[in-house]
Amino acid sequence: MTEEDDPDDPAAHRNQVREGYDELARTYAAEREQDSEELALIEELYARIDDASPRVLDAGCGDGRAASQPLSELGAAVVGLDVSRSQLELASETVGRTVEGNDIPLVQGDLTSLPFEDDAFGGICALHSIIHVPKTEHESVLEEFARVTAAGGWLLLTVGAGAWEGENPDWLDGGAAMRWSFHGDEWTRETLDEVGFTVADARTIGDELGGGEWRYLLARRA
Repeated sequence: MTEEDDPDDPAAHRNQVREGYDELARTYAAEREQDSEELALIEELYARIDDASPRVLDAGCGDGRAASQPLSELGAAVVGLDVSRSQLELASETVGRTVEGNDIPLVQGDLTSLPFEDDAFGGICALHSIIHVPKTEHESVLEEFARVTAAGGWLLLTVGAGAWEGENPDWLDGGAAMRWSFHGDEWTRETLDEVGFTVADARTIGDELGGGEWRYLLARRA
């Protein structure tokens, strides 16, 4: 982010997140360990999708190990999307071919404007991704999730237990900044309902990197 950028501008916010992950993709991958409860929720998401060969979007896929890999191994046709080119390059190395040589398509894109057709997916897994989007754009993200999810499809979403905004100028001691911005659980539930999702389950899981807690919402598209 340059000196001319307004830190309150949503575009500058998104650029800072992208630049942070571009710089620290490998550091983040080395630091993050998947919680067994999170993996169980991914398995539950897959189990709830009706299609025998479901197409699932990993929205904010990172290096792909958290959701793309286990979903592919379960039998889903996964598409990975991330704003960071470095994360996608890492994903191509780690999970580009995970099951019987099948490719996982990887797409660079923004959650506020998904580059996919309506009703394109039977499910979406969005782990620790919307929490980096400016709060003013969360409703747009949820509307996009509803647009690309087929009727009866499912969404697994990580959100904040409470509302919070903040920045770490030296995230993971790696010399790059990172930003977070999110509403609380109640706002997210109400907005999901407004855009066409019904929350069926909610879990709270501790954050291994920050020491706090995250809410995981499992919701169905009407």
